[in-house]
Amino acid sequence: MQVSRLYDKLMAHLMHNQETNSGTGVQGAEPLAGGAGVSPESSSFFCSPPQEASFEWMSGMKGFRMEPVYWNEDIETMQPAALQQLENEYLRTQLDYIWAYSTFYQARFAEAGVKRESIRTMADLPLLPFTEKDECRRDQHEHPPFGSYLATSQEQVIRAHKTSGTTGRALYVALTRPDRNLMNECAARSYWASGLRPSDTVVHCLNYRLWVGGFSDHEGLETTGATAVPFGVGQTTLLIHTIRELYVNAISATPSYMLPLLEAVLAQGLNPRDVGLRKGFFGAEPGMSEAGVRARVEETLLKEAQPLVRYRARDVVRILGTGPCACGRTSFRFRILGRSDDMLQVRGINVFPTAVGNTLAHLSNQLSGEFQILVDHPPPHQYLRVRVELAQNLTPSQVGDVPQRISQALREQLSFRAEPELVPYGTLPRTEQKARRVIKTYEQPGSKELL
Repeated sequence: MQVSRLYDKLMAHLMHNQETNSGTGVQGAEPLAGGAGVSPESSSFFCSPPQEASFEWMSGMKGFRMEPVYWNEDIETMQPAALQQLENEYLRTQLDYIWAYSTFYQARFAEAGVKRESIRTMADLPLLPFTEKDECRRDQHEHPPFGSYLATSQEQVIRAHKTSGTTGRALYVALTRPDRNLMNECAARSYWASGLRPSDTVVHCLNYRLWVGGFSDHEGLETTGATAVPFGVGQTTLLIHTIRELYVNAISATPSYMLPLLEAVLAQGLNPRDVGLRKGFFGAEPGMSEAGVRARVEETLLKEAQPLVRYRARDVVRILGTGPCACGRTSFRFRILGRSDDMLQVRGINVFPTAVGNTLAHLSNQLSGEFQILVDHPPPHQYLRVRVELAQNLTPSQVGDVPQRISQALREQLSFRAEPELVPYGTLPRTEQKARRVIKTYEQPGSKELL
C-alpha cells in the first residue's frame, strides 16, 4: 500500500529540519506529550529545576559548550493558542489518514454514524466512540498479527513489540520508521526535562525482549546523547559491578526494582551512596502517587502503523497545573496515580495500590515496602486484606503495634478498613519488571494456597 498525499503532510511534520545536535533534539517532530516531564511508559518523571543554560566542558576540545535548557524549545514553550491550533491541524491530518486506511476505524465510525466532516477540532472528539483495549485484543485475535487497525503495509513495519500483558492478553505493537522517530523524540523530551544529559551514563534495566519498554526506551535514552548501557533484567550482582566499573551515574528501571537492588548492594557490604547512582528514571508502573480523580484518554496524533483514537489507557491521573510551569514549559502537568484496572472500591471509596504503597512507606522503619492486596471475591468489598512484609531487621517479637499502626494509617489517609497480615522479610516476590500488587485469587483456580 502506498502512503497517500494525506500522510505525506504528516511525514513532512516529522522530518522537517531533522537534525540531532546533542541536545537540540529532532526538530519538527511534534508528538503532543501530556505534560512536561511525562514519561513514555507511565513513569514518574518531573521537570528538572528551572535553570539558566549551563556550560559543559568538552574533553579534548577547546573551551566549553552551552547546554540548552529545553530539548525542543519551540514545542515545550508553545503558547496555549498556538498549541491548540497545532493539535487541531494534527488531528485533521491523522483522521484523514485513519478514514482512508484503517479498516478497523472505518467500521467503528460507520457504526457510530459519524462522518469525517463532523470532526474538525479537538472539541468534536466526544462524537467519536472510545477505543478499549479489549477491542484491540479481539481484533488482533481475529486479524493476526497486528489487527485490522494496522493502517499501513507490512513492508513499512520495521519493528514489532508486545505489551506486558499484566492486565490481560498482550498486544502486538507495530512501528514504522516515522513511528520510531516520533517515539524517540517524545521520550528524549521527557528524559531531558527530567534531567538526563549527554554527560550522563545511564544503565537501562528493563526487559529487552518483545516488551516495548526495553529496546524503545533504550533508544529514547540514546537520543538525548547520554551513554546508554543496555543491561536488561536479572543478574543484580553483575549490575552492581557494571555500575561501579563504568562509573554509571543514572538508572532507568521500574520503581519496584530499586528495593531488590538496594538489598543486593547492602548484601555486598556497600554503602548505597558509594555506588555512584545520582539520577533515576522510573517507568512501566506508577511509582509515586496519591489518590486522584481523572482518567487519561490518549489521542495518537502522529501515528502511521497503528493509530488509535480516544484510546482508554486506564491510567488515573491528577492534574497538577495548567498554567506555565516555573521551568518555562507551557504544557499541563499531571501525575499518574494508578490504573483503573487495579482500582478497588471499598464501601464506595476508590482505593489504588499505589496510594496504599505510599501510605505504607511512612512506616519504612518497620516495613520493607513490599505488599500485596489479596482479594478473594468480586466486589462489593467491606474491607481489604493487605499482606505486608516486615523490615529486614524486625523480628516477630518486635512487631508490637505495627498491625494497628498500618490499619490506622490506611484508615486515616485513604478512608478504608484494612486487615493487615504481616509476613517475614523476603517472603514476597521481588521483580525487575512491573510489580503485581493486587492478587485476585477468585480469578485463579486452585490458588487457595495464596490465601
